[in-house]
Amino acid sequence: MSSRSPTAGISSRRSEPPPGRFGLKLGWTLLAIWAVGQTFRDRTLVTAWAFYLPSAIVLAALLLLASGELVRRRFRRCGVLLALALLPALAILMLENRWWSSTDGTRTGSDRDETGSTADLRVVAWNAADFPRGVERAAALLRPLDADLVLLSESPGKPPQELERLLGGDLRLTPVGAMAVLARGGPLEVEWLAREKELQVAFLSWPIAGRKLGIVAVNVISSPRIPRDPLLTRILGMIEERDPDLVLGDFNSPRRSRSLSRLPAGFRHAYDVAGSGWSSTWPAFLPLLAIDQTIVGPRLAVRRYGLRTTKISDHRLQLTELDFEVPAAGGSG
Repeated sequence: MSSRSPTAGISSRRSEPPPGRFGLKLGWTLLAIWAVGQTFRDRTLVTAWAFYLPSAIVLAALLLLASGELVRRRFRRCGVLLALALLPALAILMLENRWWSSTDGTRTGSDRDETGSTADLRVVAWNAADFPRGVERAAALLRPLDADLVLLSESPGKPPQELERLLGGDLRLTPVGAMAVLARGGPLEVEWLAREKELQVAFLSWPIAGRKLGIVAVNVISSPRIPRDPLLTRILGMIEERDPDLVLGDFNSPRRSRSLSRLPAGFRHAYDVAGSGWSSTWPAFLPLLAIDQTIVGPRLAVRRYGLRTTKISDHRLQLTELDFEVPAAGGSG
């Protein structure tokens, strides 16, 4: 005969958490982590990790949890989770992306705008990831874009030399460490501003159309263990000191990072001026973070900015069309 107390089962049941509460707690926890990241962004390494939690992932998780509660007919908890999901949804719609631009920046060099004029410059910035599917496919992708300047991140060694040969025309290669630049009128003059494991920044002098433009090429380490904000702050200092016309590259930092949100006067993100649609650039098959940047100085006007998923690299390609704001030396426009 069992000696178990008749109240033992009741006490055990009372100590168990109410069924289904785990989903609600998980939803609140996810939102709290995300909210900390959105508030403090990459001020510290810990808040940076929260900031790098994509809003789309948080939204999808909350909607999935809400669906589970709906299936179990827990309508109140489902409603709470749907209310929580409104916050990352609003961030996606109103903070992280623009939806009202009428241009997409994806036309080929033969295309013209409504006034019949072509842009003065076409610039490509792309992390080629060391050409995992071959240089030939990269050349076939780049050739119809008819760019005046192509900045390639993660492109060391011989592949850029082969790409220069395959592209033909008057694009000339300038190796820049693990980066490479193909430009009309090149090769370009290179001055290293930072050449470290965590940060590579080079200033390039580019003579084009009677002008000499300054290009800052940037490559920031991808390791999540390295704080980004100090590196980005250094880059801002270089921009203020050198006053370039373009700042391009793989920043491995979202466009809304603290430092990238307070650019020097006259500088702006090309996407914020003329981009539209989903702005994330990585990973290419399901873009969640806008970590590749094109920043434009005051002597250039942004006509169009677009992103392309190439299926060649794990980063989307940036294509920017620009016009000169300042006449060439000698007064020609």
